[in-house]
Amino acid sequence: LLSGYLFSAVLVFPRILYQAFVLSFIKKITHISKPLLTGNARLRSMSLSKQQQQVCDNLIAIADQCHFGCLDMVLLDKTVVSFGKCVDKPRLVLDVVHANFFNSLSSGKALWLEKSFKKQWVSSDFNGVIDFFKLNHDVFCNVYKR
Repeated sequence: LLSGYLFSAVLVFPRILYQAFVLSFIKKITHISKPLLTGNARLRSMSLSKQQQQVCDNLIAIADQCHFGCLDMVLLDKTVVSFGKCVDKPRLVLDVVHANFFNSLSSGKALWLEKSFKKQWVSSDFNGVIDFFKLNHDVFCNVYKR
């Protein structure tokens, strides 16, 4: 099995080098590297897909059903969805920074929230947000069952 892969690599790699030589030296095509995306250009804001918009609408619909804790979710278009009602406790803030947050939420996997931190959402109180979602798990299960 290993010899088959090795034989395949021996046949393919020289062909790739030959084509690169032809494009670079014979046809005089210059290679331009793709620039690295940094800062705000790394996460480009796009409109939500239909599935993502449906999950967002489901989040807005269940906002009043959370009974444990308080959370303000700042969506991509800077609208704020408030979950729970509290008077004496400070409100947690979760900023959604990427549209894949809604895909992850709709998948219904248990560990999506921890894995997507800093890639899809940010918060100053990570543990508080995780605890909020754990306490209100039954409410958020309805987001991806709809």
